[in-house]
Amino acid sequence: MTLRSYIWSLRLFTITSLCAFLGVIFFIGPIDVGMVAYGLFYVTTFLWITGCSILVLTHMRERFMQDAILSKDLSVTLRQGILIGLLICILLALQQFRILTWWDALLSIAAILLIELYFITRTQQ
Repeated sequence: MTLRSYIWSLRLFTITSLCAFLGVIFFIGPIDVGMVAYGLFYVTTFLWITGCSILVLTHMRERFMQDAILSKDLSVTLRQGILIGLLICILLALQQFRILTWWDALLSIAAILLIELYFITRTQQ
């Protein structure tokens, strides 16, 4: 798969997940459906944020790196996009249960950064 086809398929995925997210927001009420609505909300939010993060990070790598983007760079971007989506969903879940404070947010960010540092050090060995 070339970089161009990867980016176009990722754009299509992100637009589709955005439409699904908006469908959940506008057409499903959390009171009517309950846990299913919350599950759909978090899944579509995760997919949409992950897709947007991957697109932004790929664009930044393309723009600021001197070399051509390699498949290794795409896997790093994919991993970082997934971690950003996971962080946003964790923060939203904490806010939903009304237990989000500034230090909880900092602990969540620190946990995601530690996971990323683990993967960085593991790939350098």
